[in-house]
Amino acid sequence: IDASQVRNYDDDQLIIIATGSQAEPRAAISRLAQGDHHQINLSPDDTVVLSARMIPGNEAPIGHMIDALVRRGATVITTNDGPVHTSGHAYREEMKVLMNLVRPQWVVPVHGEYRMRLAHADLARELGFDTKLIEEGDVLEFTEDGVAIVDRISIGRIAVDGTMLGDIDDVTLRDRRKLAATGIVVAFAVMDRSDGSLTTLDLLHRGFLPDHDEAEELLRGATEYAREAIDDLSADARSDAGAVGEALRTAVRRFFRREIERKPVVIPVVHEL
Repeated sequence: IDASQVRNYDDDQLIIIATGSQAEPRAAISRLAQGDHHQINLSPDDTVVLSARMIPGNEAPIGHMIDALVRRGATVITTNDGPVHTSGHAYREEMKVLMNLVRPQWVVPVHGEYRMRLAHADLARELGFDTKLIEEGDVLEFTEDGVAIVDRISIGRIAVDGTMLGDIDDVTLRDRRKLAATGIVVAFAVMDRSDGSLTTLDLLHRGFLPDHDEAEELLRGATEYAREAIDDLSADARSDAGAVGEALRTAVRRFFRREIERKPVVIPVVHEL
């Protein structure tokens, strides 16, 4: 029956097959767990059988989904409770049946690791079908003369930068991951060119310090620590804006690593007057 007809039947007459075994946000089971499915509601008498194994990396969202189902009173059965798992992949005999029904001119395995695709191709050859093994990025051309790999294209993830879609180098992505995880401090200094002394030193932070009062205390401590590091430089080093900037960067990072075990990205900006 269609889902819209469930109200015409008693609960003990129904088995509902639903999507979302990996806790996909808008799949049916996730919506049932959150109580926002527009046709079906869970009751404390219901049993939910998750017949798929967890795909590595999905443990946390699946755990949250199971918790939400249990909060609604449902009994949840997983592969940890019994042999309820069913594979989503075809077995050899099923693949033989499919190929004999379709009778393709060519079989091109495209799913799975290379060893799996090779086994698929060997099975097709046993049945008398022509096969072609390809790798990701291969361009396969079908003509009246046969099938051939004629080109190869670049593959992999495509980064989206604002409205731009295209190449973002690995260094840029690495820096952005670091910024997201550790935060950033800009150390702005004004240096007297005549004697190398700092007339101004301000630290601006984003993304890693705690509440306002504690942040102000840490920034004062980091500023004082950085000033001491500059004072310890030789006269020649203090006259070099690059050396002063590197000393600022090192000192600020060392201070936060020591005080709160964080290593923010530090950007020194040194102006000479």
